[in-house]
Amino acid sequence: MLRSPEDEPDLDLLLARGELLWNKKIKTFPGTRNCSHENAACLWIMEQANIATGFAYDQHIDMSFQHSWGIYGETSDPTPEDFIIETTVKFQDYWGVELNLPETQRFVISRVILLVKKDFYKQGGLDAFVASAGIPTTIYKS
Repeated sequence: MLRSPEDEPDLDLLLARGELLWNKKIKTFPGTRNCSHENAACLWIMEQANIATGFAYDQHIDMSFQHSWGIYGETSDPTPEDFIIETTVKFQDYWGVELNLPETQRFVISRVILLVKKDFYKQGGLDAFVASAGIPTTIYKS
């Protein structure tokens, strides 16, 4: 659900290439609740899926949400072996765009920075985060 166009960082991509992506087969992979973008980035980092981003439709409440998900296979010509990897809840329809490699790299870096930033604050800042990871301060302060 968008309040304004600025709420969608991939609006240009979606307007240019967005399409209803197949959802014949949906497999679930446990992810963090309400963090579909970060979950999709993690799937790609773990080499489990490509990333698609856009909107997912929930027929029970008749509403679409900003969403990202994993794609295993080809969206342009799906085979029975291809499927969506959902990390939150299953939706009825997925509309968006499968990201190419440079788009995926930008997407992942932007989401990983947000995850790390959240951990920094949870740990009490960069020094506390680094200390909790057991990294000598001389490594990151040099």
